[in-house]
Amino acid sequence: MGRKPRLEEEGGIFHVIQRGNNREYIFSDIEFMSEEENGDYENIDVIGDILESRSAVKREEKKSGLKNLDDILLATGVNEQEFSLIKNGSRKRNLTVYKLAYAEEAIKLNYTMKAIGDNIKVSDVAILDMLERHNLVT
Repeated sequence: MGRKPRLEEEGGIFHVIQRGNNREYIFSDIEFMSEEENGDYENIDVIGDILESRSAVKREEKKSGLKNLDDILLATGVNEQEFSLIKNGSRKRNLTVYKLAYAEEAIKLNYTMKAIGDNIKVSDVAILDMLERHNLVT
């Protein structure tokens, strides 16, 4: 049985947006929801979990003056090709040394496992497992 048609009244109040697919946030900035309308809806970024956490990390970096996660990765001594491979989630064994150094330094700077993993396209669990395998976290 189909659902009943919606009642639409001129000047009525209607619920337009609730959430995105899989209950993900629709807008890239949660603070956006509390701002007044400016009518510029064409330039709003539509996001999922990964982009949301990246924007939160970027906001946190700006607020606290933290070193950028990409800068931390570059400081491990990776070359341009290795940097690109790591950023794209490569699982090559020769990159593990750089990933470990990157994760260790990022943890010292109080980044979360999720933020660290999202930056290199791996899960937070994968970061934790890698650190545990090399006895760097208990």
